[in-house]
Amino acid sequence: MKKNKQAENNIDTLTSLLKVFDTVMLSDQEWEELVEIDIEREDELFRAFRKYATPEYESMDPTSQTMIRDAVLAACSEVDLYSREIMQRLSLPFSPITNPQLFFTTLREAIAE
Repeated sequence: MKKNKQAENNIDTLTSLLKVFDTVMLSDQEWEELVEIDIEREDELFRAFRKYATPEYESMDPTSQTMIRDAVLAACSEVDLYSREIMQRLSLPFSPITNPQLFFTTLREAIAE
């Protein structure tokens, strides 16, 4: 699927949140911890999001939080496009994202609590 301007903006927005998982942002200990998670297990993925992504999300202003929520919802409906683009932009310890639907749905749940 071809990206439109809104999809590009959403991908940029999600990348700004998920950068907390990028290799350049993590300590060696954090990287090792995240490499061990099974991203096919919702509970493990949820804990990782709550530990790393949720604090980043909560530190954002309300406008940015709304943009993140909208971007996550868009990602839930176009999982292949969003997961492919995010994997190209970030070096994640749990790549590849083998179940993009679970990944984005779990992220949505983690920031909603």
